[in-house]
Amino acid sequence: MSTNTDDGTPVHRDLWNACAGADVVAPFMSDHVKYIPKGHADHCSASLQVLSSLEYLPAIHCTVQGRVILSADPMTDEVFAQVHIKPCSEKFRAFTPKPPTGTMRHMISTLAKPIDEPAHLQQLSLSRSFLGVCSDQFTTFAVIDFAEKSWTFKLMFRDDHQDYLLIDDWASFVRDKSVQVGDVVLFLRDRILDNTRFAVRRASSVSVGRRNNLNLEAFSRAHGSLSLNFCTTITYYPNDVNSDFLVPVPAFESVLGSDWASGVRVSKRDDHREHQGTITEATFKISCDGTLLTSIWKCISVQWDEPGCFKRDTFSPWEVSLKTSKNGTMMFGVDLSLVQGTTKKKKRGKSRQTQA
Repeated sequence: MSTNTDDGTPVHRDLWNACAGADVVAPFMSDHVKYIPKGHADHCSASLQVLSSLEYLPAIHCTVQGRVILSADPMTDEVFAQVHIKPCSEKFRAFTPKPPTGTMRHMISTLAKPIDEPAHLQQLSLSRSFLGVCSDQFTTFAVIDFAEKSWTFKLMFRDDHQDYLLIDDWASFVRDKSVQVGDVVLFLRDRILDNTRFAVRRASSVSVGRRNNLNLEAFSRAHGSLSLNFCTTITYYPNDVNSDFLVPVPAFESVLGSDWASGVRVSKRDDHREHQGTITEATFKISCDGTLLTSIWKCISVQWDEPGCFKRDTFSPWEVSLKTSKNGTMMFGVDLSLVQGTTKKKKRGKSRQTQA
């Protein structure tokens, strides 16, 4: 259930997916993906000038060669993946069943605990449903980190909250792992193997390895190899908002067959729940025969019903889901730009009447 690499600590796939964030799933061997050049350059922190020059580069159809290597930085817990891909013709696309995970899915439970305030750095609560019922008021909770180091925390049951507090060694863990407010601590409980693994998803990247793997040289080397029909190895960090440039072919084709016009309602999940919003602008263009004329990377702007639920307002279509009604028709919201324009006109009209 783990993978091996010399560049980081091997990671349990389910824990890697949890650390990667909501809706992020590591690819499997033989998967068909679309490589988005502009997205890879964006992930490598390319300048706006470089990104503009890549606007019209087409996506490259590839297959995943060999096993995907899932790893984590042993110092920071930041997860990353190494994927070997090779261009192929879409004519040879075939269905490849996913390999078994090795553990029954209903026997694995994941819990994400945001560190929202300084008090969480001293004590952290865990739900009763996740830990199970304990008869004693004080008990212990053993976990394993990415480096295979065991930690044992003392648990205190709070009858008024019906949950448990991690106390004592929790503060030592926070200091050892340099946990900060804004980070998320993830727990993965395997009821078959009877163990719990955990890791920290950082609010911002602190890994030194990113500088070696994410640069324009890495992008140029990868895109050059794929352009010549050669296999290449790509390293990406899924916690980065620009990391989803390897798009599963079914998701990519679904995007091309949908209408992403202004006013369409969309949704997107975070760790806790679904958020809804309205598309305010879509910049990509498709020809009559279905061919992309411009890049589809970060091409739609969304205004969310809850401002600030995401730290950005531009997304790629595969990052969000179209909202449909019960009969399957697409849901439309109010075109916010039109509303703002109408409001401005009304204000101008009232001011003129006042002046008259």
